[in-house]
Amino acid sequence: MRRPLPFSPGQGYPAGKKISYECLSCSDTVPSMPAHFAECRCGNITVDSSSGRAYIRRPEEMRIYQTQ
Repeated sequence: MRRPLPFSPGQGYPAGKKISYECLSCSDTVPSMPAHFAECRCGNITVDSSSGRAYIRRPEEMRIYQTQ
């Protein structure tokens, strides 16, 4: 079961083993803590685990979920 998480782009994005980012533009789901690097098909969401950063081009076109 997925539970949506609230977020404020100016305060960063929640991350964890059970948290994923869904791109509303291309419908891809990206893990918030990938083993190396993860990106959605359209490039809206990029997560670089080596730098510990998530890059979101259009935060209004994403949702964050926590799985149980």
